[in-house]
Amino acid sequence: MATLTARDVPILASLRQYRYMNVDQQHQLFFDSQRRAQARTQWLREHHLIHRWAASDIRTLHRLLSVLSVWPRGAGVHAACLDQPSRPHVERARHSRDHCFDMVHDLEASGFFVDLAAACVPLREVGLYHWVGEEDCRHRYRAELAPDGWGRLLTPVGDVLFFLEWDRGTEPPGGGTTLVAARGLGFHAIDIERDRSYLPALICRVRQPVHLQRERVA
Repeated sequence: MATLTARDVPILASLRQYRYMNVDQQHQLFFDSQRRAQARTQWLREHHLIHRWAASDIRTLHRLLSVLSVWPRGAGVHAACLDQPSRPHVERARHSRDHCFDMVHDLEASGFFVDLAAACVPLREVGLYHWVGEEDCRHRYRAELAPDGWGRLLTPVGDVLFFLEWDRGTEPPGGGTTLVAARGLGFHAIDIERDRSYLPALICRVRQPVHLQRERVA
């Protein structure tokens, strides 16, 4: 599409890779104001490149930030921008749309890394190099205990690896720490074989459940 901007491509890429994000997360990653983020995501939605779910807290009925995901058409456009076959991208987008049972959990897990990236902006020589979202962890390590996400923070003295276990109150008492430790040790063993110096870190965030009401928006 000739009307796509250079910023639209990474927006579609982020939604393709991490499945679900809200406007605030898009603002932190790609825009200097939330108003611009809202305007551009609205344009992408009107052109059927992304989809929006209206979110609210069921307990209070207060409206929350809308949740975004890439639409199959948007996935196809993104694949064309990368000169890649569209079918895998489109199938992944359809899966995110039709199997969104873990939407809130995935959204909050990605939010941890978005906040980390934003916090590093004013720092010198420190930054989040990349992170792998929960869906990719589930797919790649489906035969093992997989973290809810992992990322690499670059520092002058070495790379810090973050292995995230995002517990929304579903782990049995006393079981979460053991689960996180098992996952962290498994991934540490894989990454420690590389040449760079690592300062491994293990992160566990525990939060109370947050209810998300999903609505399809035309």
